Amino acid sequence: GQPLKTEVIVAEVMPDSQGEKSGIKAGDIFTHYDGKPLSDTASFIATRDAESPDSPPKELKVLREGKELVFMISPGKIGTVLQNRVKPAAVSP
Repeated sequence: GQPLKTEVIVAEVMPDSQGEKSGIKAGDIFTHYDGKPLSDTASFIATRDAESPDSPPKELKVLREGKELVFMISPGKIGTVLQNRVKPAAVSP
C-alpha cells in the first residue's frame, strides 16, 4: 500500500524546437528543474508557465540510459510532449 511515484518522460520532441536544439530526446526522463525534483508533468508545466519571458535559462537535469545530463533551458516552450510514467518499484532481493 505505498503511493505510486511518477516520473516525467519525454514522449516526443518537436522538430526545430528548443528541446531538439538543446539535444533532448524521446525517452529522456526529466528529474530536476532549477534545482528542484520533478514528480509530474502538470507541476513542471505550471512552473515553466509562471516564468517571465526574460528570465535567465535554468538547469534541467535529465536521465538518459542511466546517465545524468544537464541542459540549460530558456523560458518559453521547450517543444516536447511529456507524459507521467509510474516509476519502477525498487525490487529487494
